[in-house]
Amino acid sequence: MAILGRPVSLNRDSIAQASINYYWSYGMFNISYNEIIKHTKIAKGSFYKLFKDEDDLQAETLKIYFDKTSKKHFKDLDVFKDIFEMLKFYLANYNINQYCYFYVSYAESYKLGNKSKLTIKNLEKKYKKKIHNLLIRHIDLHELNIKNINVKELVSFLFDSFLLINLFKRNKLRQQTINYEKFLFKSIKKILSQ
Repeated sequence: MAILGRPVSLNRDSIAQASINYYWSYGMFNISYNEIIKHTKIAKGSFYKLFKDEDDLQAETLKIYFDKTSKKHFKDLDVFKDIFEMLKFYLANYNINQYCYFYVSYAESYKLGNKSKLTIKNLEKKYKKKIHNLLIRHIDLHELNIKNINVKELVSFLFDSFLLINLFKRNKLRQQTINYEKFLFKSIKKILSQ
C-alpha cells in the first residue's frame, strides 16, 4: 500500500525551526520568503498550505524560538535574586558572538507584519515582567529603598541594554560589546545605590 500525502516531518514546527536558522544567520530582512522556501526544499504550494504568508512564518519562528530557547533563559532568570549575579552569569555563559534571535527581531520589528509585531509585543511583555520580578527580588534582598528607584524605567533600561548588546554581537562589534557591558554594570550599581 502506497503512503499518500506529505511526510510527517513536513509541519509548521519543523519548517519554522529550519527557517529560524536562516533568519538567524542572514537576518529576517536579508533573506526573502522565496529564498526560505528554496532552502527548505519544499514545493511552494506545500509551503503556502502551511504558512499563508511571510508574516505567518516569521511569527511562528518567534514563537518556536521562545518555546525552545527563551523559556530556558526565563528559568535562569527565576533562579537569581541579585541582578549582578544574573548579569555576571549571562555575560559569562553567552558567547561574545552569540546573540538572541528575539532581540534582533525586536530591533527590526517596524518592518514586520501585524502578526509578527503582536508576537514580539507579547514576548516583550514576558521579558520585561521577568526583569521586573528579578529587580524586586534584588531590592528585597538588599533592603533598598524603592522610593528612590523607578523600577519601570530601570526595567526598560535593562531591556534596551540587552537589545543593544545583542545588536553589537550580531554586528561582531566585540569591543563595543565589552565596553557597553562594563557601562551597564556601573550604571546599575549607581542607580541602585542611590
